[in-house]
Amino acid sequence: MATHLFGPSFRASDTGKVVVREWSRRLTVVDRVGLRDAVHGGTERGAVDDELPAITVPTQIIVGAATPLPHARHLASLIPHAQLRAAIRVPSNNHRPSPNCSTVS
Repeated sequence: MATHLFGPSFRASDTGKVVVREWSRRLTVVDRVGLRDAVHGGTERGAVDDELPAITVPTQIIVGAATPLPHARHLASLIPHAQLRAAIRVPSNNHRPSPNCSTVS
C-alpha cells in the first residue's frame, strides 16, 4: 500500500520510514470494508472537471513541485476566481496526482 501512497525517495528517508510505519499500524486496525469502499470511491470516480465550476468560495491553488504547471493552470481555469501563483509550489518528491482530475496535454 505504501508504494501507492508515497514516492520511493520519501519511503527511503528517515521521516518516510516513520510515516509508513504509522500508516501501516493504522491500517491494521481500520475497518477493512470501509477502507475498501473509500479507496474504490476515490479510484473509480471519473474526472471532477465538470464539478469545479460550482466552487463559489475564494480558492488558492497550491500544488506539489511534481505537478506540471499546465495541469495546475487547467485546474485553476475551471474554478471561478481561483488564483494560481506559480511561485507557491510545495517541494515534494512524494506527490501522487489525484486520479480524479483529467489529464492535460
